[in-house]
Amino acid sequence: MFGRHVVVNAEEVGAWAVVGNHELLSLRALATSQSSKRSGVANSLAESKYAWTSELSAADVDYLRKLPFTLRLPLHGALIVHAGLVPGQPLESQDLLSLVTTRSLVAPPADASPDAFSSPRPLRVRDRKHFTF
Repeated sequence: MFGRHVVVNAEEVGAWAVVGNHELLSLRALATSQSSKRSGVANSLAESKYAWTSELSAADVDYLRKLPFTLRLPLHGALIVHAGLVPGQPLESQDLLSLVTTRSLVAPPADASPDAFSSPRPLRVRDRKHFTF
């Protein structure tokens, strides 16, 4: 079960990690929960399995927000991402949301427009795309 204890343990041991779909959803649930409290409007995401996010400290939230999308391990010739990469596409031009949510790749039909399979929700990130160790 994902919860504050997982975040705290990762922080305490200095775990190397990449951001994943649950971290993004947790941050989103926390933000919408705080917004719902201010506006008085209920939010089902924040009241669901992400209700535990209300227990996060400011340091916990900061830890989650700073998780990179990739970790490069040069000694092992490895690049770590949560989900996947589009083959043949340089890392710098990969869609960040795809790094977190890709499950499988499907070739677009021959008559599809060039953006037929682009990500429906662009992700805006500041200064934390990739880390190298």
